[in-house]
Amino acid sequence: MITIPELLDTFSQQTDYTKRIKANVVKPYFSGVKHYELNKKVLTDFLMKRLGEGIKPSTVVKEFQVLKASFKLAGFKTKVFKKVPIKNADVKRDRRMTQLDRQALMKTHALRPRESNIIHAVDLAIETAMRRNELSALTWDMVDFERRIISLPPLITKTKKGREIPMSSKTIAICRQLQKQRNLRVLNMSNTALGLAWARWKGQASKIYPPVKSLRFHDLRHEAISRLAEKGFTIPEMMVVSGHADHRCLLRYVQLKAENLLDKLD
Repeated sequence: MITIPELLDTFSQQTDYTKRIKANVVKPYFSGVKHYELNKKVLTDFLMKRLGEGIKPSTVVKEFQVLKASFKLAGFKTKVFKKVPIKNADVKRDRRMTQLDRQALMKTHALRPRESNIIHAVDLAIETAMRRNELSALTWDMVDFERRIISLPPLITKTKKGREIPMSSKTIAICRQLQKQRNLRVLNMSNTALGLAWARWKGQASKIYPPVKSLRFHDLRHEAISRLAEKGFTIPEMMVVSGHADHRCLLRYVQLKAENLLDKLD
């Protein structure tokens, strides 16, 4: 009978870099455990061990998701995950890129100029609210300079629904600069390569400004959506850009800065 670590190995071969890392973290906790042996007690023991190690509930939720996805991929159905709720997991993340974050990143980049496209990736993420995998999969046939629209096909979006993103003047300028490289893909970086480049860059920048280490690439999507809100975009308008189908999910990404609301009070 197949073991849970074997399920996770198979899953790792068909997923992205981030989920592959999580699968590798989870595997040792289920060493030798057959897939049919996963019950409420086994899963609860795993939860308690992770929380006891100081892991945040929201992180364990993602580890549960990786476990569940590995079962689904193998065609095994289980309802055990519904029997083990994780308390305090729904904690809203409010991290945004600060000016100090950016200054540290830019100072570090001066020492690593050959990875120039990582800067473009960050700026495009902030300008378009695109996810990392969407950015890495972006090709030039999806970019329409005349209409000022980026058209994402269903195949590369998280929701598996296509969407059109309006291009700001800065987005157009970045894309024009990238176009000079004559690559098929806009950034010419795979999702994994982009993730590794970001980790290296952030790691070096944290030596200058330690708090930048807590900044995730996905936080740039939070930054993008929050900036749209601060500019006065309506919820339906923000949903067009972000691709959210539910406004409640969208609002989880909005972290407004109080100082940017002062003009609305006068």
